[in-house]
Amino acid sequence: MYGSSVVLFARFLKPLMKRGTLVIIDHKGVRHDVGTGSDPKVTVTFHDPQLGTKLFINPALYAGEGYMDGTLTIEDGDLFDMLDLVMSNIRATHGHWAARMLKSIERFGGLLRTYNPVSRSANNVAHHYDLSSTLYERFLDEDMQYSMAYYKSHNDTLEQAQRQKVDHVAAKLRL
Repeated sequence: MYGSSVVLFARFLKPLMKRGTLVIIDHKGVRHDVGTGSDPKVTVTFHDPQLGTKLFINPALYAGEGYMDGTLTIEDGDLFDMLDLVMSNIRATHGHWAARMLKSIERFGGLLRTYNPVSRSANNVAHHYDLSSTLYERFLDEDMQYSMAYYKSHNDTLEQAQRQKVDHVAAKLRL
């Protein structure tokens, strides 16, 4: 259905917008007014036909991405005006079913993003640590210590500070 992504997003926002007006212009130039019709008014254009769906699923992520990649542009107002309008309305209606639904979607999305079974964990570890020692040699000391050094003076070299750290820890442990 033509414009369905934006229509879905506009319908979702409608019960939340109790102050001001958010005008959304979809990728085909069709205008969708959400809110009371009063000021403050902010006009945005969705250049991506799927942006409404993306914003419905994860507004915190896709609003920023859309703004940065140009698929969401602000025609009337600026970024602060848009965020202030939408966030002040969401804060004011935190008990509304739509706001609770949004929070649930965000929580579920967070669970999906942080789901880390053994196979994924193994891939993450390999991606981070299975690197050539040449890389680490460029920024670590000769002992390849991968932790913070202990500088006693501003003139200490990295090697001195790393040795001082080892000595400091050994003294605390009374080794």
